[in-house]
Amino acid sequence: MAFSLTEDQTQIADSARKLVETQAPIARLRTLRSQPERWSRKCWAAMAEAGWTALCVQERHGGLDLGLTELALVAEAAGRQLAPEPLVSSAVLFASAVQLLGTHAQRDQLLASVADGTRIGALCVADGGRYDAPDRGCVQARIVDGGFIVDGVRSHTLDVTLADTLIVAARGPNGAVTLFVVDANATGITRTPEARVDGRDAATVRFDSVRLAPADILGELGGGLAQLDGALDRGAVGVAAFALGAATRALELTLDYVRTRIQFGVAIGSFQALQHRLAYVFAKVELARSGVLTASRAIDAGAADGPRLASMAKAKACDALELAAKEGIQMFGGVGMTDEYDIGFYLKAHRGLDTWLGDSAHHRARWATLQGY
Repeated sequence: MAFSLTEDQTQIADSARKLVETQAPIARLRTLRSQPERWSRKCWAAMAEAGWTALCVQERHGGLDLGLTELALVAEAAGRQLAPEPLVSSAVLFASAVQLLGTHAQRDQLLASVADGTRIGALCVADGGRYDAPDRGCVQARIVDGGFIVDGVRSHTLDVTLADTLIVAARGPNGAVTLFVVDANATGITRTPEARVDGRDAATVRFDSVRLAPADILGELGGGLAQLDGALDRGAVGVAAFALGAATRALELTLDYVRTRIQFGVAIGSFQALQHRLAYVFAKVELARSGVLTASRAIDAGAADGPRLASMAKAKACDALELAAKEGIQMFGGVGMTDEYDIGFYLKAHRGLDTWLGDSAHHRARWATLQGY
């Protein structure tokens, strides 16, 4: 495989990076973390206008009908500045789930507004913990008068307080899990914001006798979360691309610092021991970059090894981010832990990104299983 971008992809990556640097610099996180909405609607509108939300949506539904590879490029740019806008949740996870599982009516109803950014979608299918049992939970669906009544709680779910539409997993009387498309503002839904170390939007979602119709079923009745595997693989690559951008920027910040920090009369970047450590970080970041590109292209091509490569990319990118952030804080010294410096945001970001859609341990185990070990 040639690990290079086409001319069009290079232009997408360059324009995305410029948009994020001007519209979403990391310094704004210090303000957003104290706001009721921990993201910017103005920035989201700019992303939508640039076509980011339409990249993976089919042209007949108002999208650009490109692919996950192009989406990964803009997610990487967003990750450089840790942009908290719901790009992966809405433009990848939600859009992919609807395209892969939705009826013609559901796709017609939902995808055009996702593509233009006026509708934000999010998944509410698992508690956001270690992801060892994604179908575990206490959301139940009862069959009543030909429809369904959903009750229960999902905790630590990302991007749901700002979502207009949710995809919810609920367990029926026979134990089978069914997916539903639900209006996030429907009667009986309560979203309670949660505080997270990375500052991202998250909430506990409570369902109290939420009434749904058979037309709200996404996929097959009782089809289970396995139906979402395709969307989750795409989401894992999207998160990996975001983590890759964050790792790249964390390394850049560290390189800039060691070139200017003077100790014993010389820049500390001249110390061979630090050079060796930074070279190791660079190698891990570039390995993650190759993994993200390989996985995104495989999924776009419908390759059989797409799921395995998605897990590889997610694990490698999050591991690279953790290494880059930790080494950065070490080389910044004590000031790296202060709020004045940006490097600390990247370690906090790793804590959230790693567990989203499965941590590195989960994806290494999944990779091994899919590889036949």
